[in-house]
Amino acid sequence: MSKKSRDKGAGYELDLAKLFEAELGVDRPQRILDQTREADCGDLLINDLFLIEAKRYAGAAGGWYQPAWWKQCCNAAAKQNKIGVLVYRYDRMPNRFVFPIFAVNSEWATSDEFTWPTEGNAMLPLVTDQETGLAIMREWIV
Repeated sequence: MSKKSRDKGAGYELDLAKLFEAELGVDRPQRILDQTREADCGDLLINDLFLIEAKRYAGAAGGWYQPAWWKQCCNAAAKQNKIGVLVYRYDRMPNRFVFPIFAVNSEWATSDEFTWPTEGNAMLPLVTDQETGLAIMREWIV
């Protein structure tokens, strides 16, 4: 990965951290710096609840996320027992948020009270715009 790509990704993570701080009222979302040494770490941790995987790319690929990104997000969230959220943006397009469907309807979360689902229908991806994504996160944080 080139320095330019790393800088673009790090800048996007910082922009998202500022967005979450401003919109969700959380204090300094934690950037996960081990991500460069270890697989499935995620990029940002919000309120010890949401694990954010951030992707920023030039090519639009139809404006849709890549399945490998969602898989990476789900693997990292399962490893750390968090709710995984993929946030991505292509150049000249708005942010998009991808949640597991159980984040919107807790009845889909069939695991016990100490773990989140990691497979099955509860992990079906739900894509939203930024405003709706922040609203979903706000409901969990409040």
